[in-house]
Amino acid sequence: KACVVVDMPAGTYEDSAAQAVASARRIVGETGCQAVKLEGGVDMAAQIAAIVAAGIPVMGHIGLQPQSVEKDGGYKIKGRTDENVAALIADALAVEKAGAFSLVIEGTIETVAADITGRIAIPTIGIGASSECDGQ
Repeated sequence: KACVVVDMPAGTYEDSAAQAVASARRIVGETGCQAVKLEGGVDMAAQIAAIVAAGIPVMGHIGLQPQSVEKDGGYKIKGRTDENVAALIADALAVEKAGAFSLVIEGTIETVAADITGRIAIPTIGIGASSECDGQ
């Protein structure tokens, strides 16, 4: 049986943990999916933890985040500066600590995605990231 993960739409989880849980419950109820995915790292850790505490599995998503590409200045590869690398690592660790069962790493420098994959215990899914991720 496939694990169906539904991407939480932009604007349905960013404001608060309560909003995130309510939206995740609605998504699961209406779709019958097994998990939800949301974009963000350190900034979304509270939302991830709250959804997980509500009994809904969460897949995290860091790096290039399509839902916020406009505010991030367009489709740009992440991990080009030391500051950005540190932020990506912090994001991955925060998502894992919050209870996510896996992590999408999108549009990052290959060595950064490989480093993150080696640092965290949850599976990583690379999208334009690295063949060193646990899945593609």
